[in-house]
Amino acid sequence: MTQKILDRFSSLIEEGDSIYQKCEAAGSGYNPELQSAFIEWQMKSKNILSITCGEKSHYLSQFDKNLKAGMGDTRKAILNRVIPILRAAEDDLKNGFLITIKKLIQSEVFDSELDQAQHFLDSGYKVASAVTAGVVLETAIKELAKNNGIDICQEGTTKPKKLDALNSELKNANIYSALQHKQVLTLAHIRNKAAHGEIEEFNDNDVQNMIRDVERFLLEYAS
Repeated sequence: MTQKILDRFSSLIEEGDSIYQKCEAAGSGYNPELQSAFIEWQMKSKNILSITCGEKSHYLSQFDKNLKAGMGDTRKAILNRVIPILRAAEDDLKNGFLITIKKLIQSEVFDSELDQAQHFLDSGYKVASAVTAGVVLETAIKELAKNNGIDICQEGTTKPKKLDALNSELKNANIYSALQHKQVLTLAHIRNKAAHGEIEEFNDNDVQNMIRDVERFLLEYAS
C-alpha cells in the first residue's frame, strides 16, 4: 500500500509538471482544456494529501493556501508554489515521517493479501478471493477500532466482537460516516456469502468491486 501511495505522489508530480509545461507553451490567455486539467489535478492532489497527511495537516492547509490566486497570478505561478508541497510530502513519506512503522508493516501485509485476492479472482476462484478480501477488511476494522479506543472483545470476555458490531461502534463514534458503515455492511455480506458457500448470491464483478472498495477503505483509514 505504501508503494502505491508513493506511486500516486510521483504520478501527480509528473502530471503537475506536464500541465506547467503546457501552460508555458500555450502562453497567456484562457485555455479551457488546460483549465479543466488544472482543476482535476488540484482535486486529485488534495485528495492524496488528505488521505496520507490528514485533513488538518500542515501540508494540506499550505496546499490550499497556495492554490488561491493573487493579483496577476497565473496557473504557472500557482503550480510553482504547490508542486513543491507535493514533493515535500512525498519525501517525508519515503523517509517514514508520515506513517508509523506498525502501519507501514500492516499496509504491506494488506497489500500482499489483496494482491492474493486479485490472483484468486483472476484464476477463477471467486470464493477464495472474497474470503481473503474479507479477512483484510475485518483485520483493518479491528485495528481501526483499537486505535480509537474501542474494545474489540465482548464485554467481560476475550471473545472477539463480530465485524457488524465493530462497524456500528465506529459509525456511532463518528470515526466514519453512515455511508461508510453501509458500504462495510455490503462488503461483509459478500464475505459471509462466500464463507458459507452461497456462490449463487454473488458474481465475479461483485468480488472485483469488493477488492477495489477494501483497498479504498485501507487508503483512507489504515494509511
